Amino acid sequence: MKRPARPCSAFLALTFSILMLPIALAAQGEGMAPGGTPTPGRPTTDQQMSGEAVFYQNCTFCHEHDAQKRRLVAQFLGPTLIGLYKAKNPSDDVARALILNGIPKRMTGFRYTLIAKEVDDLIAYLKIR
Repeated sequence: MKRPARPCSAFLALTFSILMLPIALAAQGEGMAPGGTPTPGRPTTDQQMSGEAVFYQNCTFCHEHDAQKRRLVAQFLGPTLIGLYKAKNPSDDVARALILNGIPKRMTGFRYTLIAKEVDDLIAYLKIR
């Protein structure tokens, strides 16, 4: 008895990929993860890249969350700051004041830690985060 011809698995995989790509891209949107949660933008300028370095050197303990950190130090965690400028659109002066002065009993200030250029770079990065 002759077996019916089966489609090649590579052909099926390619067809599936072609059909699913537009759906996956639409689900992600700009700055969105597949689940609809915001994701940080990618730095494209030297200032944004420098600001990203400042962020990861000084801000990640409180503003980067994972499950283990939430369990251990949840009361000390601040917001993730992803989408901050898109959602609240603070002025640069307000952001600078918060970074330098902090928030009493909630966030330490960095006026003695960061120089003006680092604060400007950090703000440039936060705008795309």
